[in-house]
Amino acid sequence: MDYVFEATLYLAHADAGVGRTYHLTDPRPYRMKDVYRMLMKEYLGKEPVGTIPLSAAKLLLSLPAARKWLRVEKEALDYLVCKAHYDTANAERDLQGSGITCPDFQETLGAMVKFYKEHKNDSEKQLKIR
Repeated sequence: MDYVFEATLYLAHADAGVGRTYHLTDPRPYRMKDVYRMLMKEYLGKEPVGTIPLSAAKLLLSLPAARKWLRVEKEALDYLVCKAHYDTANAERDLQGSGITCPDFQETLGAMVKFYKEHKNDSEKQLKIR
C-alpha cells in the first residue's frame, strides 16, 4: 500500500505523469498458487498439502453452511483464475530515480498478515452494529 500511495503522489505531481496511465502493481507477480502457499505458511505456519478442483470448491461454497463456516464467498474463487496482465512499464520508467519501487510480495506479507490478525474481527463488529 505504501508503494501505491507514494507512487501516486509522486506521479500525480511529476511532469512525466501528464496524460499517462499507470498500473501500480507488482512488475514481477507471483502465480496464485505461490501466493496461496506463502499465505498459508505465514498465517497458519503450515504448507498446503494439496489442492481440490475449482469445480469442487465452487460446489462446496454453494452451501450456505460451508460459506458461513469457512467465512468465504463463492465469488472469491474467481480471483484464483483471473488471468489479467498489467503493463507496469510506464510506472517503472517514470519512477526511476525517485527511490520509489514496488516491494516484493514476500517482503510485505508478514505485515499484511499481522494487520489482518489484529483487525479481522473489526468488520464483524461493524456489521453487528448496523
